[in-house]
Amino acid sequence: MASLLEAEVTADWPPDLLQDALAPTADAIESGKSAHPWATYFVFLQRPRRLIGVTGFKSAPTDDGRVEVGYSVINSEQRRGYATEATLALIEFAFTDDRVTTIIADTMPDLIPSIRVMEKIGMTRDMDYVSAEPGEERAIRHTLDRGMWKARRS
Repeated sequence: MASLLEAEVTADWPPDLLQDALAPTADAIESGKSAHPWATYFVFLQRPRRLIGVTGFKSAPTDDGRVEVGYSVINSEQRRGYATEATLALIEFAFTDDRVTTIIADTMPDLIPSIRVMEKIGMTRDMDYVSAEPGEERAIRHTLDRGMWKARRS
């Protein structure tokens, strides 16, 4: 993997929840439906070039204009702003598409660093809910709509 990516891959690779992050992209590839650009992306440090995480979209925008983002960074590089920076880039890109009206992100209530990323981005806690996904029964959702994003950017 390191030689293919021309990057260092640390001993603590992969980040937590990587399988969850890659699942939507893998499903799209398997079904023959390209998810690009609404896919998963690797996150690298530039110098030294090191693979530190993933970020991406769970799918293309829905009919009602929603798109979900996700992120995960290796333990040794957490709490340095990398997830925030990568996710802000995703949001900036998403809002260039006129179909996108709202960004959503889900996490578990005990993943405080993940919640902090959402708060730094300007997302607001929208709801607590019961998910149908095993292990995600107590998920929480944060949202950011286009109007909030424009107000934050000005």
